[in-house]
Amino acid sequence: MTHGALSVTGNLFPKEAVDGMMPEVQFMPYPNQYRCPLGIGGEAGVKALTYYFDNLINDVESGVRKPAAVILEAVQGEGGATQLRQSGCNVFVK
Repeated sequence: MTHGALSVTGNLFPKEAVDGMMPEVQFMPYPNQYRCPLGIGGEAGVKALTYYFDNLINDVESGVRKPAAVILEAVQGEGGATQLRQSGCNVFVK
């Protein structure tokens, strides 16, 4: 696995023995309507997390530079297949 691929994976175990990961890789909570990291759930949770993402990259005071790319895992496979709803994808397609 390359340093770039390791840098963008959320799994910490393969990263432990490797130095020199890509700098400034940011991870965002996944807008899952069933297992919402905010505890809201449903469409309201998806809206809250997409709003959070949009503000983070567009607010000049957020402390995060505009990204060169956004890597979105639209279908997550751990713990069962979870597909991101279309409303959750719209904020990333700008």
